[in-house]
This record gives sequence, structure tokens and C-alpha cells, in this order.
Amino acid sequence: MKRHSVEPDKNREPILKVLQGVLPIAATVLEIGSGTGQHAVYFAQKMPSVTWQPSDFDGDAVDSIAAWRREAGLPNLKAPLQIDTTKETWEVEPVSAIVAIDFAHASTWPACVGLLSGATRYLTAGGVLVLYGPFLREERPPGALEALDGELRRKNPSWGVRNLETIVAVAVGRGLMLEQVVEMAGHNLTLVFRR
Repeated sequence: MKRHSVEPDKNREPILKVLQGVLPIAATVLEIGSGTGQHAVYFAQKMPSVTWQPSDFDGDAVDSIAAWRREAGLPNLKAPLQIDTTKETWEVEPVSAIVAIDFAHASTWPACVGLLSGATRYLTAGGVLVLYGPFLREERPPGALEALDGELRRKNPSWGVRNLETIVAVAVGRGLMLEQVVEMAGHNLTLVFRR
């Protein structure tokens, strides 16, 4: 069943602008946590030279992505995969980019670490990992992110707004170097790592 969320409609343009600046022209992109599938369709439409591979852990999300894909009929949008980032092996070929939007705070910590480990395994040399979402930063007071963190933990105690410095340390430990931190609207950041 095709799902719809208002968030992808609100943040897709600024995220697209960042992606257009960091993705190779003929990239193959693996999107982790594609959710409804709206971002996958939009980005595939706007970047026809990019092959977009959506995925999600949740079976209902995979069904929604498939419905969006059928409706869009885009040649560069692949059928969605079901990927659990905590697993050592994903059923994918190496890719030039991995994108995860609103993934880190709405998944477990082992899933976040698994995403970073998987990026090391599945990104080609020089490939990019792009993470978008809210992140706590040591030099700034949490402010509005405290409320979001509390709301997330009420939904699932293992979710929560992640600390930027911790994410970077785990990524660096896996051979990923932080290249950019892009300030976005609504207390969000886009983090660009390179393998």
C-alpha cells in the first residue's frame, strides 16, 4: 500500500541541492531507510543519470516504495530491497553512494553502527555516505532537540537524537572521513562522509 508523509515534501529540495553537489554524475545510490518511497521517486526524477536503489527494513515500507515506483515508472529507479543494517551482509553490489535520510534518530544504535560499517563494505573507493537528520553537537545546547529526543524515546526507547561527535568517531573508525557538515532547516544537518 502506498504511504504518504509530509516531511519528504518539505525537505526534498534542500536535500536534493546537497546531493547534486556531492554525488557523481552517473552514481549508483543505495538509499537506506527509504520509508514511504517519496524521496526515492523525487530524487530519481530530478537526477536521471543517477541509478537509485531504495531500501527499508520494514516490509510495509518496502511495499509502499514499490507502489510509488510502479506509479512513477522511472527507468533509473530500482525495485526496493529489504535491508537490515545490523546484518553483516546486505544483498547489494558495491555502490558509489549511500544516502540515509532521517535514519539515525529513528533507528536503534546498532542499526546506526551497522549503517556505518556497511558503508565501509559496500561503498566503492572514494564513494560518499550522506546522512540527513537532527544531531546533537557538543558545542551547542540541545534546546529543541531535547523535546524531539524525548518524543522519539517514548515511541521506541532505543531511538533518539544521536551525538554528531559520536557518529563521526564511529565513522572514522571504519575508514570514513567527514568531508562536510551542511546546516539545514529545522535543526537538521547533512553529513557527507567519504570512503
